[in-house]
Amino acid sequence: MTLLDRVIQPMQNKESNLLKEGYVYILKLRDDTHYCGITKDIVKRITQHYTGKSISTRNKLPAVIKYIKRVTDMKEARKFEVRIKKQGVTRWYNKNNQNPDNMVITRIIGNTAP
Repeated sequence: MTLLDRVIQPMQNKESNLLKEGYVYILKLRDDTHYCGITKDIVKRITQHYTGKSISTRNKLPAVIKYIKRVTDMKEARKFEVRIKKQGVTRWYNKNNQNPDNMVITRIIGNTAP
């Protein structure tokens, strides 16, 4: 089971929550910087990063998804994203990535290898 499956599966039967929930995610980019973003549709957004359709990251691929957190709504996602960006995404990630509740994966984005 992939990280995306583990994040999405518990909420699949709660359609009303699916319409409200949001995701905060962090990518580690080719130049060793980190990118933090939010989205309502994590699968669609990650696919955009995989295929180079995201202006923010397409010139820094491949990238590695390092963190995904599901939150109750986009307002909460935005607040969490701002908090991360105020600290600096790389600094926040390095400080918080030891938490066992963090969902971490290492699939490479933009790489044709499986």
